[in-house]
Amino acid sequence: MHIVFEQSTYIDEKLLSKNRENIRDTASNHIESTSTRNVVLPQMKFPTWNDCAVYIQAEVMDYTILQDHIDPNLHTQLKDVKLKKKVAKIEDLLEDFDVSSRNLTTGFADRKSIVRDYIHKKYPNEAEKYLEELRNMKVI
Repeated sequence: MHIVFEQSTYIDEKLLSKNRENIRDTASNHIESTSTRNVVLPQMKFPTWNDCAVYIQAEVMDYTILQDHIDPNLHTQLKDVKLKKKVAKIEDLLEDFDVSSRNLTTGFADRKSIVRDYIHKKYPNEAEKYLEELRNMKVI
């Protein structure tokens, strides 16, 4: 049995037992509630702590944080305790992409202004000739 927790959660035996019960009950209810089959499940036994693996979703992959997030006695009884990199939400990624694309558009506009200003300062008498060449090359 694999159980995933957020990094902000302190995992003790009571919390892990409750999650284990919820998983068992949800699975049993789902199988028994299907209308296409008539299934009666035998009483399911809990997996022992030695059969349970706990995954902690973390921003930073630093195993020194485990002592702050899991009961040390429970940690020694579990099959495995691992850190998993927290996956970014798609909404956050889309927002970052939108901000990035806006910056890119602004960056190109700013770049064109910087080139125009530089040409006017460097070649005040021939600026229009150079700017026309840059427009033909579609640089600005």
